[in-house]
Amino acid sequence: MKTWCECGQVKDDRAKRCWECHMKREVKTIEKKRYSYKCTRCGIQKETNQPYQKYCSNECRRFVSNPLAKIVLRRNMGAYSELAVILDLFKRGYEVYRAVSGHCSGDIIAEKNNNLTKIDATTGRVNSNGTYGHPPKPKDVIAGVYLADQGRVVYLQDKKEIQL
Repeated sequence: MKTWCECGQVKDDRAKRCWECHMKREVKTIEKKRYSYKCTRCGIQKETNQPYQKYCSNECRRFVSNPLAKIVLRRNMGAYSELAVILDLFKRGYEVYRAVSGHCSGDIIAEKNNNLTKIDATTGRVNSNGTYGHPPKPKDVIAGVYLADQGRVVYLQDKKEIQL
């Protein structure tokens, strides 16, 4: 049985239109809405289809969340944070001993006036609600948290800031 297309040509029974009409058909494309934004780090003006875009590249995004991203590689950030905590302890007048094994409960033993303090150094940040974001630590270990975005060290025990 023969069937005809809208244009009058013979078409395949299963097809909606003949091959020529199929090739001529206008494909309607939906244009995505474009948003203009300014990179919050470098100030470059760009356009995107994402309504809440803030940064022009992953480099800018990483730099804002961690200002040391250009100086310190991500894989070295832990060692950098540990050294920043050690330097802070030296400035406070402590004698500092580092762990040889990576499987210790703390990275650093700090001694001052014959008092030993076990400290685990981590990299952290200040959350929008003012709390500190860092990995949880055992209760007997003080967390020496290096805040990379602020360039300072805080000491926390049971999620509360303490003074050494």
